Amino acid sequence: MKKLLCLFGLIVLAIGVYSQEPPTAYTLNFKGGLFLGGPGKPSYAGIESKAEVSPMFKADLDGILVPKLSMGLFFFYTPMKVEDYDKSSNFISVGMTIKPRFTLANGAQIRPGIAIGYNNIKNDDMEDASNGLNIGVQLEVSKKINDKIGIVGEFGFASQPVGGDGNYDLTFPPILYLCLGIEFGK
Repeated sequence: MKKLLCLFGLIVLAIGVYSQEPPTAYTLNFKGGLFLGGPGKPSYAGIESKAEVSPMFKADLDGILVPKLSMGLFFFYTPMKVEDYDKSSNFISVGMTIKPRFTLANGAQIRPGIAIGYNNIKNDDMEDASNGLNIGVQLEVSKKINDKIGIVGEFGFASQPVGGDGNYDLTFPPILYLCLGIEFGK
């Protein structure tokens, strides 16, 4: 029930933001990369461990509110690996972003952003999934190939300052990621 309420809250907030002023255009991007495993260490029930490098996938849908500002939704997935644990923990995060957009002389764009979302972490050894808050910062760089398609790279971090499975707290400070992909739209 908590999951549905959090997701519903994020959707209502996104709709509220978009209802203020309709977006002038949209961008959709798909990126693959590496969840780098540091510098933060995940803590489960007070026991710290080290996250290892693992593959990741990220997708963003941004509505461009004005030429220099966009807001949107993101989806983040990684089979997060932890040192001294043979199984992976499926880490999924969904949420909202806000990104100023700075266009350079060569047509590339730099987009620093803030992400706030809902995390869900689950592995076979957990009775219940861990739910938590994701607060992240990202830096996207995009270069258009033509009017509709571009290449996009992103460097950022994901975190879970609060969260748990109902029995134990599961938290982690910022863990860096790096990804590259394709962008569709304006």
